[in-house]
Amino acid sequence: MDSFETTQDVGTPEVASPAVESAPESAPVSSAEGGEAPAWSPSYKVKAYDSEYEIPEDFRSYINQENEKKFKEVFERSFAFDTIKQKYKDAHTKYQDVNGRYETVSKNLDRLSKYVQTGDFDSFFSSIKIPEQAIQSWIYNKLQLQDLPQEQRQLYTKNSEYQRELLSMQEQYEEMQGKLNEFEEYKNQQALQQRSNELDSVVNSPEYSQLAQSYDARVGQPGAFRNEVILRAAAVANATGKDLSPAEAVQEFAKLVAWNNQNGAPAAAPKAAGRPTIPSVSGKASSPVAPQVKSIEDLKKLAKAASQGQNY
Repeated sequence: MDSFETTQDVGTPEVASPAVESAPESAPVSSAEGGEAPAWSPSYKVKAYDSEYEIPEDFRSYINQENEKKFKEVFERSFAFDTIKQKYKDAHTKYQDVNGRYETVSKNLDRLSKYVQTGDFDSFFSSIKIPEQAIQSWIYNKLQLQDLPQEQRQLYTKNSEYQRELLSMQEQYEEMQGKLNEFEEYKNQQALQQRSNELDSVVNSPEYSQLAQSYDARVGQPGAFRNEVILRAAAVANATGKDLSPAEAVQEFAKLVAWNNQNGAPAAAPKAAGRPTIPSVSGKASSPVAPQVKSIEDLKKLAKAASQGQNY
């Protein structure tokens, strides 16, 4: 601070900022665990809808810690535009298909209306594929209904109304069930997308990004670290029923990777010895078991055979 005041006294026109001079001497920022905060590591991966992309190499040299977020937002919009364009094409194709079907139905209705206007019921019933026998049966029932007492006709009419109401309720139920299924599917997709975003956020965080990039480079496959986290979390869920959060899943796998990096690849297991077999005695008709010694004579014979190199 004295040097700063001295430079002002002598009238130096340009004075270096004391904050800039003291910046290198400032104490390192500590993390929650008491160590130094990890150095910033750039991440070139961006997410657009359900797909993952990478920022082109031509733009990576312009990215720093301050503008990284803005760069990602720009490229997310750029990559999302391609997806939106494809969705528009699919919607347009679907619209053309529906529109074509509507025109076909409209033409059929116009033709049926003309049959009714001209009294051409043969063509009418033939077009809607109603068998003539079914029509005759329907007319016969109608004629019989007219001959019934009024109470029975009213009962028949009410029963027909109940049938129509029941059919309408069934159609409404199916429609509501379809909407409920769509809503459940939408919720599942949203939940899956949210967990995917959380996983990407953890993997690309300063705490794990360098480890993930190192692992991907060693495996030779982009996203290998992330995919392995997902597989191991699914295995834990299937084995124990525990649903790990993205942070827990990444933390567990990061510990395993760090341990492997520190201790190296595990030593290869020694080859197992061959399957034990009973040794065969070939070229001898005698038993491989030595004869028992029961007398002095047997002992002399055994000693003589041993001196001559014989074998029993």
